Amino acid sequence: MSTSTNTFTFNANVYSGTFTKRDGSARPMRFIKENAVPQSLRGSGTKPQYLDSKHEVVYDLDKSGWRVFNHDTVVETPSHSRQEVTING
Repeated sequence: MSTSTNTFTFNANVYSGTFTKRDGSARPMRFIKENAVPQSLRGSGTKPQYLDSKHEVVYDLDKSGWRVFNHDTVVETPSHSRQEVTING
């Protein structure tokens, strides 16, 4: 039995930024904001309860998964550019 994978290609603002993780290491991240991800890939789960205005759920393009970007410990303020993005769902 084979499983099919849907591929979504679309234009989005791609952000690059760096923040400091709890262990003190720098975490560079290339991501798109949650609302830029097609609805069918967002699922119906609930966000972690610990999130506040300084923590943002984003889609990490290099890790191909959901992550939290910590705006409270930003080392490099996220900049963005419009790019074509492909995500497998």
